[in-house]
Amino acid sequence: MDIGWAGLVRGRVYVRLFGDTPRSNQTVYLCSGEKGPSYRGTSFYKAHKLEQPMESLRGGDFENNDGTGGRAIVDGITSGGVYYHEIAAGLFVSWPAHELWHLGSFDIYLRDCPGVFDNSAHGIVTSGLDLLRLAARHKPITDTSVQDCGLVIPVATST
Repeated sequence: MDIGWAGLVRGRVYVRLFGDTPRSNQTVYLCSGEKGPSYRGTSFYKAHKLEQPMESLRGGDFENNDGTGGRAIVDGITSGGVYYHEIAAGLFVSWPAHELWHLGSFDIYLRDCPGVFDNSAHGIVTSGLDLLRLAARHKPITDTSVQDCGLVIPVATST
């Protein structure tokens, strides 16, 4: 994801998804735009609990761009099980399975929170976490956005 504000791309964030699951597949579709909706051009709409445990940045409302939308675009999304992870800085999560109207939206935790778990984790930021922390502190938060997004597909090399 290319993240920016004030009309400028400020940097790139990479998220590694946790396997072939409905939540991860939905994120792939929303990053690629393959099924129509996309995170491209969406604003971050909330910096949640700044300077506190569970600090996060919320975005991904591709429908209304204000946190009221971001519906599920794939079927079979559940919570718990493979999605149950201890909260660490960079953990990429979406909403609980019963909130179908928000399942395409996401939160990215910006701080470690040892001993606290999330039921909807499906990725981790591998690069760009400091950029997300800067974005979370930008005022107004809605000026920050995913200016572009896509997929990086690792290619195995033979030796």
